Amino acid sequence: MLTLYEVALTRGSQGTPGGVGESLAIMFDFEWINHNLFDDLYTRTISFFDNSDLASSGAAASLAERALIAPYPGAVRDDILEGRWKPYVTDGSGRMITGNSTAASVAAI
Repeated sequence: MLTLYEVALTRGSQGTPGGVGESLAIMFDFEWINHNLFDDLYTRTISFFDNSDLASSGAAASLAERALIAPYPGAVRDDILEGRWKPYVTDGSGRMITGNSTAASVAAI
């Protein structure tokens, strides 16, 4: 389920400034929306290519991949390169107190 804001997040500096895109992703309460609006129909994906041979979720970047992005230091975060990135998970209550404060600190609002 690819949404417009996820497409904007992939555009990097052209899309959203600073940590605003990541803040929007943190504030998106997938668990609540999936349960209350879609009756738990969807499974959250953590990659554009989940459940395919092209998926690299949970796998560290290979030496070839690291060499490819070497001319662009800081272009990809360390947690992504090391295969540790996971989407923010909420309790599904719809009360995003922790998520909102985390999002505000990421966006440096």
